[in-house]
Amino acid sequence: METSQALLIYNMASVEKCPETLTAVNASSKQLNCSIDTYGNNQYMCLPNAEKSSLVEFCYNGIMGIQVEGNCLEAKDGRVILHSCKKFLSGCPKKPFFNYDFYKYPACQHINLKHFCYESDPSCQALENSGGFNNVSNDNRDIMYGLIGGLLVLVILTIVIAGFINERRWKRWWWSFTGVGNEPDRKPDKTSGTTTNPGL
Repeated sequence: METSQALLIYNMASVEKCPETLTAVNASSKQLNCSIDTYGNNQYMCLPNAEKSSLVEFCYNGIMGIQVEGNCLEAKDGRVILHSCKKFLSGCPKKPFFNYDFYKYPACQHINLKHFCYESDPSCQALENSGGFNNVSNDNRDIMYGLIGGLLVLVILTIVIAGFINERRWKRWWWSFTGVGNEPDRKPDKTSGTTTNPGL
């Protein structure tokens, strides 16, 4: 369930990664020219959007208030909203936190852009793991098919050759045991009716 706060967001921009240290936060805040609230707190924030399709950095006009534990922050329609993270495997805030401390909880910024979910959410990891063979690119899939086909041909040839060799060995054993038929590797002598060994 999501709850929201009416906080006006401005200077919003998409980013590939949110800052994860106070030094990086201050540098990004300076680039966006963010202000401070009435208590002297930096008004810069970097959060996922509500769709989990992008990370966005922004400033907003509002007090950097305190939030309830067990929630991540998201940006939606010019506001900051709360998104429950109590089911996260790790990284969910376990105590109340201020808005400006968002960077201390990277699990709330690490999103899966393929499935539009939080990486620490078990349901998100299930989606990622279920992708399996479908996540293989077409080029890699063609290579995989080629390797599998070549391996099958090699296995079939090996079986055929092994079968031929085993057949000759069996014939030799049968002749030595029973004396029936021509000795393997010997050809009948057309003139005398006997067999000759081509190796002699």
